[in-house]
Amino acid sequence: MKRLTNIWKQLLMVLFFSLVQLRYLLAQTGEESGDDYPLNPSPLRVVFYIILSFIVIAVVFKLLYKPRKKNQP
Repeated sequence: MKRLTNIWKQLLMVLFFSLVQLRYLLAQTGEESGDDYPLNPSPLRVVFYIILSFIVIAVVFKLLYKPRKKNQP
């Protein structure tokens, strides 16, 4: 069980750092910030935020969910 937890943590860490690198690479592509409005984001940014939100929800669910033990009388 500890090995599975360590693999899970390492996978999340690698995913986080790859997302940081992806964000850095997208910033390097020369996307002009003058045309970027908060209420009108680019489609790539919307997809990025959707994927990131699903990952955050999955991690929170994994950390908070604890199955209940069945009490047998």
